[in-house]
Amino acid sequence: MNIRHSLGAVAACVIAFTTPAMDVVLKPDGNISIGERILRPAVMQLGWNVAAVKCKREIVTPGTTRLTFVGKSGPIMDGTVSLRQLGGGKVRIGYEFSALADVELETVCCSILLPIDETTGLGWRTGKKSGTFAQPANGGIHISSGALKSLELPLGKNGGMVRFTTTNKVSYLIQDSRKWEDVYTVRIGDRRRLKYEKGKRLAFELEVASNEPLKAADQQPYVIKAGDEWIPLDYRRDIIEGSALDFSGMGFADAPAGKYGWIRNVGGHFEFEGRPGLPQRFYGVNLTGKANFPDHATADMMATRFKRLGYNTIRVHHHDAGTVAGSADSRTLDPASMDLLDYFVAAAIREGLYVTTDIFVSRSRVIKWRHIGVDRNGCVDMHLFKALCAVYEPALENWMAYARNFLMHLNPYTGRRYIDEPALPLISLINEGGFFMGWARGVRDDPRVAASWKSWLETKRASDPDFAPGVSADVPPEEFWAPKSYAAIAQWTGELEAKMVSRMKTFLRGIGCRALITDGNCGPHYAAMQMATVDYDYIDDHFYVDHPEFIEKRWQLPSRCRNVNPIIGKGRVPPCSKAFTRMYGKPFTISEWNFTGPGRYRGVGGILTGAMAALQDWDGLWRYTYSHSSEGLQDADVREPGYFDVARDPLAQASDRACMCLFLRGDIAPLADGVALLVTRNSVDRKKVLPGAPEWSGAAWSVRAGSCLDGNSARGMRVIRREDAEDASALADVNKAKARNVVPIGFDHRRGSFTIVTPRTCGGFVQKGTIAAGDLEAVVSGAPATVWVHSIDGKDIARSERILLTHLTDVQGDGVKFQDETMQVLLKWGKRPLVRNGSAEVSLRLENPGRYVVYELATSGRRVRKIQSSVSEGRLRFMASVAGPDGARMLYEIVRE
Repeated sequence: MNIRHSLGAVAACVIAFTTPAMDVVLKPDGNISIGERILRPAVMQLGWNVAAVKCKREIVTPGTTRLTFVGKSGPIMDGTVSLRQLGGGKVRIGYEFSALADVELETVCCSILLPIDETTGLGWRTGKKSGTFAQPANGGIHISSGALKSLELPLGKNGGMVRFTTTNKVSYLIQDSRKWEDVYTVRIGDRRRLKYEKGKRLAFELEVASNEPLKAADQQPYVIKAGDEWIPLDYRRDIIEGSALDFSGMGFADAPAGKYGWIRNVGGHFEFEGRPGLPQRFYGVNLTGKANFPDHATADMMATRFKRLGYNTIRVHHHDAGTVAGSADSRTLDPASMDLLDYFVAAAIREGLYVTTDIFVSRSRVIKWRHIGVDRNGCVDMHLFKALCAVYEPALENWMAYARNFLMHLNPYTGRRYIDEPALPLISLINEGGFFMGWARGVRDDPRVAASWKSWLETKRASDPDFAPGVSADVPPEEFWAPKSYAAIAQWTGELEAKMVSRMKTFLRGIGCRALITDGNCGPHYAAMQMATVDYDYIDDHFYVDHPEFIEKRWQLPSRCRNVNPIIGKGRVPPCSKAFTRMYGKPFTISEWNFTGPGRYRGVGGILTGAMAALQDWDGLWRYTYSHSSEGLQDADVREPGYFDVARDPLAQASDRACMCLFLRGDIAPLADGVALLVTRNSVDRKKVLPGAPEWSGAAWSVRAGSCLDGNSARGMRVIRREDAEDASALADVNKAKARNVVPIGFDHRRGSFTIVTPRTCGGFVQKGTIAAGDLEAVVSGAPATVWVHSIDGKDIARSERILLTHLTDVQGDGVKFQDETMQVLLKWGKRPLVRNGSAEVSLRLENPGRYVVYELATSGRRVRKIQSSVSEGRLRFMASVAGPDGARMLYEIVRE
């Protein structure tokens, strides 16, 4: 029977589990959980590009969920997954797929992932063949495949087995997938590369049995409510002057901003003209949308708050549409909006906060097509306008007109035009520009983009007829990263970026702009785009962990995030891959980053990001974002924690302090030895040079890393050609650099934990058990936790007279609803913040520990009460517990009295 051709073609498989009785649960995303194992429906396009799964709200019948599989060009297949109870303690799982368009696929199947650490060394059997799970001897990934008659697989080291049997022609594949993640993959279904014509259907069923009864269970949502496990927190944003949370005394902000003159690049780092020889680092937050336009009283309050929080910079972001509110031409500034922005900027400068911004972010919301000479109704899509600036002169002229109006604007509260403001020393030309972001959402189909592609490719072929064989000049490739056309698209877009940046920078310098200029602040940073950085004064990038994916409609619930421990795995702990965006010889910043809500591991975000930035000797960090609204700036605002807003997320706010101490204060010294990936024209031409960091990017935790366009800018580093980055000789160079470095951070990727040990900051993260980090030891129970201490007075911890201890578990909104306890699919936001209950038995090595007392702190820094402590073996000991007499707590001040 050929399952390609008939809806009635059914593969009946019997799966025998020897594990205890368990529920079998069908989830709205089509995944089916059987104990700890998950069966996932999968549709993979050519190049093994996985089609995204979009859930449909309508349920056909109980026990059935409907799906749409979306490729890069749009929806390609509908699917249905069903779960039914059978007699004898069995269940039946059904899969049905229907092509929505003509499409060529690698496979249509369901897959099971078996963890490497639980499966390696155990056996598998299919028919007369058998083997042991181990990495293939030839270094490949293939273990076994063929027509499925019988297949036995282990479920784990406890000895359980799963047995598949069938009399039908069902294909199976077993492969070692640790090249991508630490699992073995088993696929069952139609695994041959096939062309599916529109309307072609595929269906198969699996019968699942165990030595214990299985029960088909309904999916129950996971709702978090205040109680013993989740403790309400009184979150106050304003910081009490002189408290342990008031970082203004650490000297990060030196008021007023701009008093040392303009920033310049000296030796690959920022330096003020008036402070030669002193590198300058920045740490702060984004302000997004309406948050950039507070009333004057709120602006004064926010500038003071930011200084006490320890920030020395802000990024004015998604502001450009607001600055031209009501404009008839999308370029003329609105006086009322500019008055609010001007006052806010002046207040920030007064408190020592530097400002950075982008010339274009989202102003296309008010840029009509006719504003750029196109006889068409409506406004230009944001991503398309960014691309048009590189290929269409009227779009570039619109950009220039707004840039002139904004930068030449006089701020009456400082007496200086923005173009003359040394406290606005860093400017990005276009936020998250490039073609790839909107390629499948209108950029590819725009006639101006298509004309540019056609002209460029024909010009290339005029001198080299064999250039990009088989690639059409008439229509841009459907996929931006299609293997056949990737090298050509990379060169084309790289050249466009270089020409655009050159023209924009020349224009800005021509009107008197002295700020340092960058562009291309969103990856992937493929070789051609890195070659285009020649005219950048500094390099900028963005990264997110657990950024939301929207299941039905963009920026509307339900949403999905991975929500897994970022330490577990192959060692590529974020943000290590961003080290390779940096170009040696130029300062490097991350103007947007976040470990976003509702991710339950986001408490590690500040300490990991600060550690990486310090180890790599980066120059600036801006967390995205403090607030999207002016209402969110108010201390009385009690809305739910969201995806990004620090003002609504006490977990993010607390984690920032670790980042400031490690990076801004310099508690971690930069790594001494490292490597540089040399990017050349050959790197661009090589089709196999894919976007992103090398496979060994996790080495950035112990090796200085970056890229370069010539060896001179990376003196002292081992230079590796980018196209050779995966070769054995490159890995040998990386290992040599590792051996020379002293690294204060250690990872246990199996346990998903880490520790950081420095004289002034030490701590780490563990899911359960002991954090042993120098002067600090903490035994964590009840909930995974990030725990650290840092000295407030700048002395070594053992001699410090004032120490802050932070104990972070998880924070969610009261009433938040998830699809299930994995907390990966968010269905509804909650309200007031709740902190997950947990505790840490703290032991701190101090000189004269008997002289210290411990205070519980409110989020404002107010001392709430003394905490009982004791002394033994030269260490101060106390219990940090989320559940306090008056609600949740996460902050403690340790004072020598």
